[in-house]
Amino acid sequence: MVGENSFLENSDSFEKDTKNVTWDWLEVSIDDIIPAENIRPIDSESVESLAMSINEVGQLQPCIGDIVEYEGEKFVRLIAGQHRYYAIKYLCEIGVPRKIILRVANSELTAEEVLSIQMSENLQNKMTPEQDAKIIHSFWEGSKEIYGEGNVTISYIARKVGRSPRKVSDSIKYVEDLSPKVQKMVDEGVLSYSTALVLARLNKGEEISDKDFYSEQVRTAIFLISKKYTAQQARKYLERKEKESQSVGPLFSNEIWEEIKSNGYKVAIKDQASKEGRDAAGWFVRMYSAIAILEKPHQVEFSNAIKKAVKELGISLEKFNLNLEELGVKFE
Repeated sequence: MVGENSFLENSDSFEKDTKNVTWDWLEVSIDDIIPAENIRPIDSESVESLAMSINEVGQLQPCIGDIVEYEGEKFVRLIAGQHRYYAIKYLCEIGVPRKIILRVANSELTAEEVLSIQMSENLQNKMTPEQDAKIIHSFWEGSKEIYGEGNVTISYIARKVGRSPRKVSDSIKYVEDLSPKVQKMVDEGVLSYSTALVLARLNKGEEISDKDFYSEQVRTAIFLISKKYTAQQARKYLERKEKESQSVGPLFSNEIWEEIKSNGYKVAIKDQASKEGRDAAGWFVRMYSAIAILEKPHQVEFSNAIKKAVKELGISLEKFNLNLEELGVKFE
C-alpha cells in the first residue's frame, strides 16, 4: 500500500480521470508494488547477478508502472522491469534495503497498453532465440485474449513486434508444437533452436501415458545430438526418413517397438560415431545432458563401445560411471 505521506500519494500529477497519460519518476518501497503478470519467465540466475550489480552501481534503468486501486488503497503496478524488481527485493531480504526507481503512468493503463509496454521492454533486450520465441508467443496469446482469437493474425503480430512473419510463425511452432523435454534440451544448450524447430513436424507424445519419454521428438532429438547434426542435416535426415516410411513402411512393427520400450534404450557408438566421439569429447557432455532431461534416464543403456571411447579420450572413467549411475544409466 502507498502510505499517506509518500511522494506517490501527494503527487498532483496522478489524476485518474485525465485522458492524457503523463509519467513521473518515483522511488517506491518494495511493499507498495504489485507485479503485473509478465510475458517473460523470471531467470533466477539473472536476478542474483543483477542484484549484485545494483548493489554496486545502483539501478541504472527505471522500471515502468502505473497506478491501480485494490480494496480502496493505491498501489504501483509493476509493468516492465521485473528482473530489476526481484533483484531489489532480494537485496531487501538479505538486509540491503533499497527503493525501486520507476516511471509511473498517472492512470491505470489498458490491457493492450500493458502488453505493448512489456513487449517493447523485453524485445529490446539481448536474448537467445528460444527466449525471444517465448516472449513473442506470450504476446500472441495476450493479443488473442484482448481482441479475440479470430481477430489476431501472424502478420499483425509481426508488425507489432518488428519481426518477420516467418519468425513469428516459428516462435508459435516452437512453444506449441515442441515437447517440453526438447525445449529443455535447447535451454540446456545441448540442442540448437534451429534444429529443434525441425522436430516440430514429429509427434511430441501427448497421447502417450508415460509422458514424452517415448515420443518421436525426444528419441529423434537424442539421435540428432549424438550425430551433432546441424539444422540442415536434421531436415534432410527427417525428409529421408519420411520417404523411406512411405515406400517401405515403419522400421519396427508395433510388437517389436513395445518390446524395445519395455527393455529400455541402448545408446551405441558405431564406427563413424566412435571416431566422432574420439575427436570431440563434447559428444559425451551433450549426451549426458540430454539423457539427464529424460523422465526415466535409468531406461537408457550405453554400449561397451562408449566405455572404450571414454578411456581413449582420457576422460576419468570412474567419474563418468558415477555420473551415469546417479541417473540410473548402465553399461551393457
